[in-house]
Amino acid sequence: MSSVTTPGNYHAQGDPPGTVRYWDGHNWVGGPTTINAPTLPHVNFDQYARFWQRATAHVLDLFILAIAMLSSLFATVMTLWYTNSMQAGDSYYYLILLLPFIYLTIRAIMIAKLGYTPGKFLVGLRITPIDGTSPPGFGPAFLRTLMDILVTFLLPVGVVVLLVSAVLVSIDDERRSVYDHIASTRVVYSSYLRSKKAQ
Repeated sequence: MSSVTTPGNYHAQGDPPGTVRYWDGHNWVGGPTTINAPTLPHVNFDQYARFWQRATAHVLDLFILAIAMLSSLFATVMTLWYTNSMQAGDSYYYLILLLPFIYLTIRAIMIAKLGYTPGKFLVGLRITPIDGTSPPGFGPAFLRTLMDILVTFLLPVGVVVLLVSAVLVSIDDERRSVYDHIASTRVVYSSYLRSKKAQ
């Protein structure tokens, strides 16, 4: 340090990593002290959801929607069969058309207020803001739902998003997908949030 004349805190050769001590311009003064760098709320890498778990949750969400739509279709057919009235089946027909939008709205509210979709709940995953552990709120929930609409109803877009997400989740430090980067969220295991609340 003889070449450094400006007083200040520097790392001294031979001191432990992550420490500094005061240099008065000529000599070291005092012993080494630990650098207390501020850190954002963070979880262990093992607590981030893997791609196959996210994919499983998405498939479960689609399966739940499919069951609801098939149930409405079955009710429509049965109504037409027993009443021979097209008008009687119209209400079920419109319900089938509206079900995807109703379901997406319910999912958006669940993400905003609870931090999960039905599929993620069953797999044991939670969606949180990038800098915390609470549910993400309506802004991120809207963006994630918009991505769901594109992925589900525009097949080419869906394939590209899923492929890019698979790559991102495998290389990102927090295993964040395209959804997460757009909505500023991350997906963690429910067990991590329970452990945080218990602390």
